[in-house]
Amino acid sequence: MYGGLSASERTQRRRDELLRVGRELFADQGFSKTGVRDLCRAAKCSERSFYDACGSREALLCDVYLAATDEVVADIRGAMADAPAELLPRLRVGLDAFFQSIVREPRNGRLIYVEALGRAPEIERARREGLGRFVAIVTDDLHHYLAGDPPPPHVLEAAVAAAITAVGEIAYRFTDGDPGFTPAQASEQLTVALAGAGLALGMRPSAD
Repeated sequence: MYGGLSASERTQRRRDELLRVGRELFADQGFSKTGVRDLCRAAKCSERSFYDACGSREALLCDVYLAATDEVVADIRGAMADAPAELLPRLRVGLDAFFQSIVREPRNGRLIYVEALGRAPEIERARREGLGRFVAIVTDDLHHYLAGDPPPPHVLEAAVAAAITAVGEIAYRFTDGDPGFTPAQASEQLTVALAGAGLALGMRPSAD
């Protein structure tokens, strides 16, 4: 014990602090411009403590990226709990919640749509895992609207992934400055486009 904490508790505390400063520095000044020394200085820890707690700078980015993804997903789930049953307004609620989350906490948008792109293989794996979390929340909700002979699961998942990638491109424009339109305008146009795509896949306008 030291300072009333065990070795594992001290490591977890250092890790929590490194996650906090990693989120800030990676989002604010960029992953490529943030070295281990920068992280250690901000977290007030040694480089040895950094590697013990996080393993590598890339591993830390994976962790803060997935944490950012989970925050956005939680915001969407919270909004969808009280969303209407009709497909069009339900899509609008989900998209509104997504864009509001990104705009309210721009660091999350930068981590998800800027800093995690084009990095090391382990970061790309984390990015795909994060995309999978977005795909899961949508496909879980949309199965209520499938009618007749629904598309195979892999086809539906591919279509949802493509739609989420398109939405992500719009989100990137918000993280990169003023996109020339508001979150509400983005939601309105995307709602119509995605609802049309959903109906083309055989979805009903209302759930059971």
